[in-house]
Amino acid sequence: YARLYQVYNASLIDALETLYIAPAACAPVNGIARFGSSCQYDCHGVASGLFCLCNAGQFGFGCSQSLGTPTFTRTFVIQAGQGYNLSGSGGFSINFPPGLFKKAQAIGVSLYDPPNLKITSTTTSYTPLGPVSIFTPSGLSFRPNKVSLTMPFVRSKLPSNYVGAIYYFNP
Repeated sequence: YARLYQVYNASLIDALETLYIAPAACAPVNGIARFGSSCQYDCHGVASGLFCLCNAGQFGFGCSQSLGTPTFTRTFVIQAGQGYNLSGSGGFSINFPPGLFKKAQAIGVSLYDPPNLKITSTTTSYTPLGPVSIFTPSGLSFRPNKVSLTMPFVRSKLPSNYVGAIYYFNP
């Protein structure tokens, strides 16, 4: 079984914080970590308890996908009380109005263009109609209806008689 991992979150501004991750509850099979209520799934990240935690750059169920190299990456700091507008490739934009943060806040944005996404163990792969976006640091929250996000999509990737949907994950 996995030993207790010690993970350092270096993206914090005020201090370096230590997070202790529980050891894996499942024995590895053929050198691959396992997770799930019956230890039935492969974990390509870090198994913790009955869960699978993805490393940076991993995505999808069991951390089985790598997003590869981002097509767009920006890190910026929004000063206390100020706003910020960011525009990227293909029509991507995000607007942070003034007054969201009481102290300076660093934010990172990365866009990826994977060919497909396998989100859960029971779904087939999805074809993204636009980029996968990752915002850091994890855990940021905003007042409702304040931050606006514009995401480009390629309509020709949507088969006829299908409806597009937005999938988001907020750990």
